[in-house]
Amino acid sequence: MKRLPAIALCLALAAVALADKLVLKDGRTYEGTIVEESDEKVTIRTAKATLTFPRKDVESIEKGSNPVEEREKRLTALDPDSPGGYLEAAEWLVTQKELADEATVSKLCNIASYLDPALAGQAQVTLGRFLLAKGKRPEAAAAFQRAISGDPANKDAHAALKDLKGEASEAAKKQMRQLDKALELVRMQKYKEAVAALRKCTKLAFADKAPQFLNMTIEEFANDLQSRLPCETCKGKMKDKCTPCKGTGLIECTSCGGTGKRKGLPKNATFAQETCKSCWRAGALLCQSCGAKRDVTINFNKEKDGTQKKKITLEAGVEKVAWATAVRLATWKRESDGALVTALEYDTVRGGIRTCPECKGIPYSPPTTAINMEGIAVYREEIEKRVSGSIDTDEAGATSNPFDESAIEDKKFRYEGGNWKE
Repeated sequence: MKRLPAIALCLALAAVALADKLVLKDGRTYEGTIVEESDEKVTIRTAKATLTFPRKDVESIEKGSNPVEEREKRLTALDPDSPGGYLEAAEWLVTQKELADEATVSKLCNIASYLDPALAGQAQVTLGRFLLAKGKRPEAAAAFQRAISGDPANKDAHAALKDLKGEASEAAKKQMRQLDKALELVRMQKYKEAVAALRKCTKLAFADKAPQFLNMTIEEFANDLQSRLPCETCKGKMKDKCTPCKGTGLIECTSCGGTGKRKGLPKNATFAQETCKSCWRAGALLCQSCGAKRDVTINFNKEKDGTQKKKITLEAGVEKVAWATAVRLATWKRESDGALVTALEYDTVRGGIRTCPECKGIPYSPPTTAINMEGIAVYREEIEKRVSGSIDTDEAGATSNPFDESAIEDKKFRYEGGNWKE
């Protein structure tokens, strides 16, 4: 992807920056950039001049927001527990032409579709329209197809595909070529590469026809091949220490710096006010890479059913679901009677170990049956007929995945300091 030189980018962004607004008590209004502000005076640089006014004559000052800062603010606020936020960020970003890069828009729309399939229709239509505006018709067609996979009744997606019939056909052919390359790796006996390639083909066009030729699904075929290979990564352990959390099951919370409490609060702050909204006083987040879990005992200031405590189990990535069964996080009160939370007792984390990313936990146990090379050959012949146009690609079917797996395969859904992180 081409990048603007730094100076050119700054100029482009400056052009879309929102101006500061200075309103005087006599009603006059000036727009520009506040260059100096003190108790005695305020100076604003407008397009025509730099003006200074006594502070006592100023009614109000409205600071304009920098689009770059707004973009970073929106992305940093994203939370996997709130999938709709990713869609909202994407919809805002596509209105900011100078800031809307394809990779980020695609990631936002596909994360929303992945985390909440109910959003897939709207998210993929948003992505499709964005790609269409950039002249990327085949890619747009693929997005509209995904929208229909998530929402079969989506009128916008169906209407768009009518105008993109040729591109939709090309998108299906592209997917089938990808599937064919994976099968070719099997024919070449490059099984390790084939397994990785096949795992990316499970939802592609014509992949659902695999049982007709292989007597198993693409996923089952990939697992069958994996069972014939000794894993070089885990050496047969099938599980290993999780790298992101270094085997602890925890990732330090950057919001509170590991303290569990929000910064800059007065000494008399309430339990709810001082509790970090990211880690809930734990000082660390459960690692999603290894699916860490932990129990927490909630202490209340009133008894219920003979006890002032309630134990819940938190699971990485969906902690709010468990919290919602016991308390209202906004106020830290018991859901049923409004009793106040007074303390949280966290148990030992269960995690830090994850299934080997290469073998997916499939043991080395070569089947006695040979690989169905004849079935692969026939399958590839049928793919070629559709790719070449001998058979209409409509028969191949569109992808059944409501999201583009390649856009989110890193599973990095949190944005911090200009980078996506797990």
